[in-house]
Order: sequence, then structure tokens, then C-alpha cells
Amino acid sequence: MSDVGVPANFVDTQDVSLTNVTNSLTYLQLTNVLFDIDSNVEKNQLTDDTIENVYSLRMNSIQGEMLVTTPQWAALVVLTVDVAGVRPGRLWEVSWTDASGTNVTTTFFGQIKTLRPIDSGIGFVSLFFRIEATEVVSVA
Repeated sequence: MSDVGVPANFVDTQDVSLTNVTNSLTYLQLTNVLFDIDSNVEKNQLTDDTIENVYSLRMNSIQGEMLVTTPQWAALVVLTVDVAGVRPGRLWEVSWTDASGTNVTTTFFGQIKTLRPIDSGIGFVSLFFRIEATEVVSVA
């Protein structure tokens, strides 16, 4: 049996990055990252008093905040412009590096759903983003 939750496996927020692999752009200053691997579920009560869970397709997404630069903002806004009714998709990679230097990546094809600049008044502007996957994620 191996231990989980040991400090060497903790990932600092400064060691999470998001890369638009298609355009070779990496976003480094991420915080409040939420990565969802989720599905709708239909629950059926069976005659033997058990519950059957029937899951729909996965609805994978990542959202969070990043400190934003003007080049980042321009590159991301372009990805929110629909072309013939379809938002452009890109290959995205989320990289998590723990305290021991072990790196795990999650890769998926997805589209930017939401961009929301947040001006806190003092300091840097942060950007809320949400990217919705159009395929099942892979972990390496």
C-alpha cells in the first residue's frame, strides 16, 4: 500500500499551468483552479430496492483565475469569436507539478466558454476563465 496526501505530493498554486498546445501559449499565474470531470446521472430505483445510476457523457471543464497580460487577453478573446456559429477549439494541457518535482498533465480538446476580467481596484487585473472540453480528458 502506498501513502497518499504526503507533503511531497502537494501542488503549490504557482506550479499549475495551462497551455494552449495548438498555439504554443502557456499561462502560468493560475489560482482558484477547478477542474471538473462530471456527468449528469439518471437514478432508477430497481425492484430489489437498489439504485441504478445511469451516467450521461462526461462534461469536462476547467475554470479559474489568472493574472492577465495584454498579449494573453488578446490571444484569449480571439478564441471567443464564433466562426460560422462554432467557437474555435484548441488542444489544452493543464500541468500540475508537486513539491517533489513530479509532473502530471491533463490534456483535452476544448473551447473557451467564459472570459471575465476582474479589477479588484488595487493591484493586477485577474481574469476568470472557463474552458469546456469537447472530448474525454486524458491524464499522463
